[in-house]
Amino acid sequence: MKSSIGPKRFPSLLKDLFARENAGIAIFVVGLFVLCSLTSEAFLRPRNITTILRQISVLGICAFGGTLVLLIGNIDLSIGSCAAFTGIVTAAFIQRLGFSIPLACVMGVLSGGAVGLLNGAILTQIGIPSIVTTIGTMTLFRGLSYVVCGKGDAASSGIINLPKEFAWIGSGHVGFLPISVIFTIAVFLILFLVVDKMPIGRHVYSVGSNEEAALISGINVDLVKVLVFVASGLCAGIGGVLSASRMNSGQPTALSGLEIDALTAAVLGGVSTVGGKGKLSGVIFGVLMIGMLQNWLVLMNVEYFYQLVIKGGVLIAAVLIDLLRVARGVEHKEVVASVFAGQGLPRNEETSQTR
Repeated sequence: MKSSIGPKRFPSLLKDLFARENAGIAIFVVGLFVLCSLTSEAFLRPRNITTILRQISVLGICAFGGTLVLLIGNIDLSIGSCAAFTGIVTAAFIQRLGFSIPLACVMGVLSGGAVGLLNGAILTQIGIPSIVTTIGTMTLFRGLSYVVCGKGDAASSGIINLPKEFAWIGSGHVGFLPISVIFTIAVFLILFLVVDKMPIGRHVYSVGSNEEAALISGINVDLVKVLVFVASGLCAGIGGVLSASRMNSGQPTALSGLEIDALTAAVLGGVSTVGGKGKLSGVIFGVLMIGMLQNWLVLMNVEYFYQLVIKGGVLIAAVLIDLLRVARGVEHKEVVASVFAGQGLPRNEETSQTR
């Protein structure tokens, strides 16, 4: 009996596979994993895998928050500074004010939410674009991180000598799974349920797709924007606490460039830079790719400056791919099916034309 899958059918199967949502990035992640495994003996060692998981935990949580901002057609460039600031705040509450570790962590996360609230308020009430707003708060809270640490050497060394119990949050395990990974999974599940199953999720996509139509339909656009930025700040807060715990100190220079990595991971995961398109599940693949790539470059002893060049190139490529997706709109077969059904163009196609 001959196989039903012949040579002529194989290219069609590949085309259908790559047409599936996030299939391309998923296949690329698998290919990158194989490449890293074959070119570095240390890559598959349990200790290195654990290191990767801890690193992508902070990136993943912050990328999830940044993704929500992208979905409403905005951008949050204050994520890294916000995360560093929350780590400093948490360390200060523990060491200088004598707060218990759980309460200090809560205060740190809430301080991240306050940064997000400030971003959202400036955007909606004053009308300053998000890219300008978050560049301003990025600089502001990076500076405040130094101020909280103190003057002179204290500003550069950060807040150190924290209790060993605090380090357990970022470095401990539950079974074989790092605690930071458990936090990442929890954040993802909560945001996934909110975005995919609750009305606020539909409002987020509506605002990102067509803000004027969202207003006409009765959605409080400003409230949605503020809530999204608060969520991004809270995610950065959680990431900052985990990072500070892992270092067992609050460092004002920590997580520099995290906002770029988070943006890259989101765009690689299929989240549109113009809003209204993308899913949190796709961001996981982007996070895995960034995490493995960074780890592999370190293992291969690539100099830090060249790592920046490579990461910048990846970001440019990701944005270009997104622009091509936006220009192309929805798949041709979806357009044809929708038109023949008398429904007009699908929503994403209409959005791409109005933009």
